[in-house]
Formats: sequence, C-alpha cells, structure tokens
Amino acid sequence: MKQLIETETFELLLSDNSKTATDNLIKEIIRLGETEANLASLYRTLHYTRFHLESMTETSGIPTEMGKKCIGAALCH
Repeated sequence: MKQLIETETFELLLSDNSKTATDNLIKEIIRLGETEANLASLYRTLHYTRFHLESMTETSGIPTEMGKKCIGAALCH
C-alpha cells in the first residue's frame, strides 16, 4: 500500500525539480493503475498516497492552483 510514497519521485516533490517529480509520479500512478490486478489494493494505495499529498501541501505552504472546494470535488470523483 505504501509503494507510491516510498518512491524517490515522491520524495522529490518538494525539491527544486518538482515539475519533473510530479510528471514522474503521475506516470507511476498510471502504471500502477494499469498493472494492479487487485482493485481494493489499488484503491487503498491511491487513497493512502492522496492522504500524504494533502498533508505535504498543508504543511509546506505549497500554493495550489485550485481552491480547497475544487480539490475536494476533484478528489471525490
């Protein structure tokens, strides 16, 4: 379940090269979605990753392009 947040790409999100890290993390998420056979496991992994991304955003002060209401709507769908 922790496999996405334990990657080097996830750790690089707060670095100077966060655009590349974001692109690589998206590719890893797509790959995981295409290869994971157990949908319950995939859901738990993605939910766990989302939780950590939200925590990182709140504690780091990274500005988001969407407001809180929009982020909540996007993550629920």
